[in-house]
Amino acid sequence: MSDVEVQDITAILKFAEHLIFQQTNIYCSELQQNLLLSVLDGERKNYEQIAEECGYSVTYIRQDVAPKLWQLLSQALDKKVNKANIRTSLEQAMLQQQFAVAFQAVNPSNSSALLPPNRVQEQGESPTRNQPGPTHTPPSSVPSPSAQLDIGMVEAGRDPDVGVSDPPDITIKGNILLVDDQPRNLRLLADLLEEQGYEVQEAINGPVALQVVSVMTPDLILLDIHMPEMDGYSVCQQLKADPKTKEVPVIFISAVDEAWDKVRAFSVGGVDYITKPFKVVEVLARVKNQLAIQALQQELKAQNAQLQQAIHELQSLAVIDHVTQVANRYRFDQYLQAEWQQAIHDGTPLSVMLCHLDDFDGYLQANGYQAGDRCLYHIAQTIKRVVQRPADLVCRYGGDIFAIVLPNMTVQRAEAIAQTLLDQIESLRVCQTPSADITEAIILTTSIGLASVLPTPGLGLETLMEQCDRALQRAKAKGGNTVVSG
Repeated sequence: MSDVEVQDITAILKFAEHLIFQQTNIYCSELQQNLLLSVLDGERKNYEQIAEECGYSVTYIRQDVAPKLWQLLSQALDKKVNKANIRTSLEQAMLQQQFAVAFQAVNPSNSSALLPPNRVQEQGESPTRNQPGPTHTPPSSVPSPSAQLDIGMVEAGRDPDVGVSDPPDITIKGNILLVDDQPRNLRLLADLLEEQGYEVQEAINGPVALQVVSVMTPDLILLDIHMPEMDGYSVCQQLKADPKTKEVPVIFISAVDEAWDKVRAFSVGGVDYITKPFKVVEVLARVKNQLAIQALQQELKAQNAQLQQAIHELQSLAVIDHVTQVANRYRFDQYLQAEWQQAIHDGTPLSVMLCHLDDFDGYLQANGYQAGDRCLYHIAQTIKRVVQRPADLVCRYGGDIFAIVLPNMTVQRAEAIAQTLLDQIESLRVCQTPSADITEAIILTTSIGLASVLPTPGLGLETLMEQCDRALQRAKAKGGNTVVSG
């Protein structure tokens, strides 16, 4: 590395440190400096190598230090920063600052531009954990000419790893679990995917992978086939057997390109197959494709759930009488038929009531249809408060008649409920208008016809309803406000 290159990296590093200081009011740690240098000097060290050189845990670097460092720089530069684009982003930000400083020199009335910290470091020095940290002083001046970027060289793209323009901003697209017994393969795939903005977890074998997914379900799994202890086929079978992970797509990875291996991979639940050695473009394309499919499937499930909810609501509206807010005649016919068949199967009695309001036509003529609707609503709600079993059903049979289905209920028990209904309805005070005084409320009564039978295959449902209707007619003939059993 030439002296000019060293000076350039030093200037970029000082600039990055100043950005972090502005965000946190804390100077860079030695580990953060090493992470930045490993990216800026073009050596492309992975996290394992940095951890080994610095004496830190690779998990600590990968899951804590590095993500926070890239996040701080992303906030400072107002764009997504990662290992792939950090140098380009910092160089362009420095150029913008230098232009601002030059403009400030000829326009002193303008506010001062951002200046990097004045941190001194010997050329060629590579900071480590055992060496003393750098000495910092508050930012006070523009970097020296030798440390400034050569604009012409940047535009010419002298660094093959740095493009002329910024790569597009990268967002976190998903959480990917890598499973491979070869650390080198894990490092290669992890670095490749992290540079594209994916969150990556690693497992060195099948049992570890199953432990990882039990804690947090990934969006995608890249799974090596040939591993000791438990091969990829067995891992995939266990994943697909678990309801929590059966929908997670699995891409198999293998050095074997035999048709039988691919057939078996798909038969145990795999969605794709990648052969070693990896081709970067192919890996990224297959990963992106499976995550896109997964996202579309999740969206489709959400839309289906919304559709089912809408259908359920429509079905509920279709069987509810809008005036009384109890079941309508259509629901009554359905429910009575179903309970009739159930009673035949169980050998239990089935009771039905028909409740007809006494002289409701005169109430309508005196008070109008709006008052009539309010009256019907209050009567229906009173019946529901008396008939409380989950299996019982209160319906508006038609006009001013209500029907009640009472599965597995004897006639004696049904008569007791009917008498309670008479008392509750008679004690109900119905006002002609919502604002009327209670003293002006009208007392209503009802006639109830009751029938109870033990359904059998040779007995028709019409028999029950005919008995109930005849009982209602006898109750009305007695002058109303009475119960008659058929």
